[in-house]
Amino acid sequence: MKNVVLALLVVQLLFGLWHLVGSAALKTLTPEALIGFRAFVSTPLLFWMARRSGLRLPRGKEWPLLITLGVLIIPGNQLLYANGLALAGPLNASVLIMLTPIFTLVGVLLIGQERFSWRKVLGILLAFTGAMGVIGLDQFTTEGAGWGNVLLVAAAAAYGCYLIVGRAVFPSIGFLPGIAWVFFLGGIASSPWTLPEVLDAPWSGQPASFYAMITYIVLGATIGTYALNAYALSKGPGTLVGIFIAFQPLLVVALSPFWGEPVKLVTVAWGIPILGGILLCIFESPDTAKPPAASEPEELCEGEMQ
Repeated sequence: MKNVVLALLVVQLLFGLWHLVGSAALKTLTPEALIGFRAFVSTPLLFWMARRSGLRLPRGKEWPLLITLGVLIIPGNQLLYANGLALAGPLNASVLIMLTPIFTLVGVLLIGQERFSWRKVLGILLAFTGAMGVIGLDQFTTEGAGWGNVLLVAAAAAYGCYLIVGRAVFPSIGFLPGIAWVFFLGGIASSPWTLPEVLDAPWSGQPASFYAMITYIVLGATIGTYALNAYALSKGPGTLVGIFIAFQPLLVVALSPFWGEPVKLVTVAWGIPILGGILLCIFESPDTAKPPAASEPEELCEGEMQ
């Protein structure tokens, strides 16, 4: 479990920087161009890395699970996130992405993988109260930051579902081969939106800082984060993976001044009930932190197909 915790801490550092670096890159690229570039360049690198980890074609019931993961993570999570980030900024993105473990918990409660309790319900309600505060329903509009916040919440929901489904397939296919197939299938699913934007993007004649940013987005915020997250999913529960997301707003607040990004105290304040709700939910039942038995992935696959 120590290796899982270390992997998740590194993931949060890389993802925390992604909020800031991605926001800067979106001043030059459209969200679709950025996510398309990220998927198209990362996929062959992930397959190359997976060669030594038993890379193989998916079998039988692994196909629908991997297709589902691909749709959830590229068009479902990444495109929604990038559009939300462009509109609402990195601080709002880092705060609202903390809803991921809450959506994960809601999902496992609905499918019966965790037991219902009033403490979990209180935690869920507390977290969503904080999210509504960040969105600012009293002054909400369907344009600008307000709409960006809604897209960020939707991105968190997609990622929460990804964590649930990922626990069903990564232990059987392997974390690096699995994430390679997820990016490949997700890249195909998102190509109607991303491919035209990638082809039209202004890739040449940019300053060195731009190329440094997109290099980091591929190697750090993509290869590093998804490989380490998939490893953590293969060794520990999705709820444990989700709780570490709470570190991201701290990193963004600490690093924002170096990137010229404003720190809105009201957003930070509304992040507190979100974090409180997460803690109520996660620590309510420590027995759920136990990894599944070796036969569980197949059982989950069968459940998904029914």
